[in-house]
Amino acid sequence: MGAVGNAKRFPSGCGKPIPFAVFQAGVDLTFATLADSCLASLSLRPTTARQWRGLVKNHLAPRFGRLKPAEIERKAIRDFIEKLGQGTPVLAARAFEVMRRIFSWAMEHEEIKGSPFVGLRKPEKVQDADSVERDRRLSRQEIHAVFSALQRPRFKLNGFDQYVRLLFEMAVRREELLKATWKEVDHGAKFFTIGTLRYKSKKPHQVPLTRAAEAAFLALKRQDSAKAHLAALVEQMRSADGHEREALESEADTLKKRIEEVATSPYVFPGPDTSRPRSSPQRVFGELRRQVGFEDWTLHDIRRTAANELDRLGVAPHIKEAILGHAPDKLMRTYSKHVPLPEMRRALEAWSEELGRIIEEAPSVHEFQTKTA
Repeated sequence: MGAVGNAKRFPSGCGKPIPFAVFQAGVDLTFATLADSCLASLSLRPTTARQWRGLVKNHLAPRFGRLKPAEIERKAIRDFIEKLGQGTPVLAARAFEVMRRIFSWAMEHEEIKGSPFVGLRKPEKVQDADSVERDRRLSRQEIHAVFSALQRPRFKLNGFDQYVRLLFEMAVRREELLKATWKEVDHGAKFFTIGTLRYKSKKPHQVPLTRAAEAAFLALKRQDSAKAHLAALVEQMRSADGHEREALESEADTLKKRIEEVATSPYVFPGPDTSRPRSSPQRVFGELRRQVGFEDWTLHDIRRTAANELDRLGVAPHIKEAILGHAPDKLMRTYSKHVPLPEMRRALEAWSEELGRIIEEAPSVHEFQTKTA
């Protein structure tokens, strides 16, 4: 079998590797096993690996997982991508590329003889998804709608409302914030510092905390939303009786335990196992998108939106790039090692104040106030 020889594979649903020869002997090669083998062998960034596995698990496997590669027809792929692209063209574009990469990998390793993707093009609407994603920015009306929806208890209980607020306030990447630890939040110096191992450029990155960002971190540390919900449950129990009271007591006990566990977690956004960070906010984010009524945006669009608003506020380009953590050009790196932290702080405070106005005021009466940061 060429280069793969005795390479080990990971069939779907199986936690132990098995020799490739077993596939030859009696295990049917389905798209699910093919995808598992491909993802296990590729050297992907952790974030990319999680995204690809999520796409396979949630979208590709339910439709194609049990089929043999030879049974998957081009028309079935085209119809699937077109249907997925009706609501989320960016997701459809990614699903198309991941599936095509899996078949390409399988051909390279001589596990299949041909690919249905040969000569297959993305549907027209999906073809433009990549450029749409890169250019997507939320309007002020959309920002207002997002924060209006975040007032619902569902988004407050686990701190998702504060997570979104901090993404807007600091313009950091979603994974950089989701995996944040309390050691990275310095309330004294008012900085959020992303460590070397977690930052994309492999260098530590400091983001000044605005007053609103600091308040959001403090609310998360105190677990304000969870404690408020617990107090509401206790109040409801006073007038409840029978099964209703038992259900409320059970929910309150579970919430008390969760509050105690979160209090000792090193992570700002702990997962179900509080010794580890939350793995993904996509499920609750999907609910938020449905609530606001427009679904053609992603969490990363918040970073792009904040950058655009910094431009509109008159922030100097090199200050904006420093906030975003983009590497300066070679000439700047050679002659200047200065990090403009005071200027970054003033720019972010100006944006935070404008964001507060967008959140509080109805879009019909809100007027953008240009400032020089």
